[in-house]
Amino acid sequence: MGGLHGDALRVRVAARPLEGAANRELLRLLARVLGVRPGDLELEAGARGREKRVRVRGLPAETILERLAAVR
Repeated sequence: MGGLHGDALRVRVAARPLEGAANRELLRLLARVLGVRPGDLELEAGARGREKRVRVRGLPAETILERLAAVR
């Protein structure tokens, strides 16, 4: 994780962007960091691009930001 940059989070994954592998790895990583099930995350936008928007169900925004900020 590269950390928070403005209203974005920088993340690097090892999987190549073939057939959604990188997107799946991103969602698994975020689920682990946030302490939620992968099913609680939804890739809303950016499935084919570098910039993504992910919806997190079941956690308030404040908690999400705290957990992301704790990863350094």
